[in-house]
Amino acid sequence: MFIRCAFFRGRVKPGMEEAFDRHVHEKLVPLWTRFPGALESPVRYESREVSKKLFEMFDGTVFHTVFSAEEFALANAS
Repeated sequence: MFIRCAFFRGRVKPGMEEAFDRHVHEKLVPLWTRFPGALESPVRYESREVSKKLFEMFDGTVFHTVFSAEEFALANAS
């Protein structure tokens, strides 16, 4: 399995912290949980449009990284 992760490098504009968090939780998380496991999907493009609102509240850049879940061993629960 591969995992794609976004990193926000910068800071939320002063006074926009609550709105930023609310937008992520109320608008984006529901879309992200609908991703079918591939980047080429209609819901991903919908998510990209909804994400644009975040950049009005954020000073910085966003970058993505992709890694294999097999790169990290899970601890055995004993």
